[in-house]
Amino acid sequence: MSPDVTALNYTTHAIDDLRLISAHMRPKQPQTSLMYDKIINLLRVSVKFILPNEGDFIEKDSADTMQKLYDLFRLPFPETLFEIPWNVPDTHEAGIMAGEKMSRSTRRIALCIQHDSSYAAELVGPDVHARNLSEFPAGGAYIIAVYHSEPHRTWAISVMGSFVPYDQDIVPAKVMKTMKTGQIIAAALENANVRPDKKKSNTGHVAVRFPIHVELCEKQMRLPDVDKFMASVDYDTRSETACAIEACAVMNCLNINSVEIKASKVLNKIRQSKNKTPMFDCRILTLAPGNIYTNDAGGTHASPISHLRRGHIRRISTNEGQKLVFVRSTLVKGRDYVEGVQVKTYAVEAPEFKLPDVTSPEF
Repeated sequence: MSPDVTALNYTTHAIDDLRLISAHMRPKQPQTSLMYDKIINLLRVSVKFILPNEGDFIEKDSADTMQKLYDLFRLPFPETLFEIPWNVPDTHEAGIMAGEKMSRSTRRIALCIQHDSSYAAELVGPDVHARNLSEFPAGGAYIIAVYHSEPHRTWAISVMGSFVPYDQDIVPAKVMKTMKTGQIIAAALENANVRPDKKKSNTGHVAVRFPIHVELCEKQMRLPDVDKFMASVDYDTRSETACAIEACAVMNCLNINSVEIKASKVLNKIRQSKNKTPMFDCRILTLAPGNIYTNDAGGTHASPISHLRRGHIRRISTNEGQKLVFVRSTLVKGRDYVEGVQVKTYAVEAPEFKLPDVTSPEF
């Protein structure tokens, strides 16, 4: 069954713009141009997913919920990409960061490369990659924010990317408030009329930065007030990183499948005749029908909001008597899947295939 969802094609249009930008930068910023070329290739080869508006799947109302997300954070494929529409309320303005006005972006991409991808060492350099794996033996994911700049009407890449380690403890909100970069970001958000949501846990995470705009980073890191620059980098990439982590955690739940949207062969033939980037196949996430505990659609302990049920040991009755089994984490449907954005985006009856088990030794 074909899902009733329209492909966003963000990646296709991003590649077309970034190819031109890379060629323009090559004479004076050769290292940045090289990074752009690497990222363009990764945009091509990655497995692509469409996320709902702002990548919002579940209620993030406590530090415990946030810790669950990080515990479940694993990429489903070595090269994974998320296309994210970003339509925020009109009351939100472009923030001021380090004295400069930030531009609004309603189309975003989170490009994620797992530590064991054949592209990882090439992306950041063998020495940097080896150092990251030495410091974080469980591995992690390199995350790059690609966004559409509304004022400039073009796609762009964040100044720096992040290596986000797996198996990490969240940074408590009270610690985030004491960090200078955190304070600068909080001020920028307040300036943008984005007030802290009391229903959301404003925690943080460990991340190791790597330069994409290499020449710019080398210049900025020599200036006295590095904190403002790093806060600007964090501000640029925080949303895409958070969306990637949440989407990966949700995909690692037992009752999440995906459906593939095939690119139009006719349109691709036309685009290729004009030397344009083809449209790509993409996938959407689907919530498996029924409740895995009661085998019905409603269940007996319905929650008003969708939430994660952590993996746990459960005792079941079989013909051979009582047995203990491990139940993987599950996304539990709440009322927001009846009235909220999720059902409008992901209402699909029959998934075509299941995602690979990211807890298996293969990953």
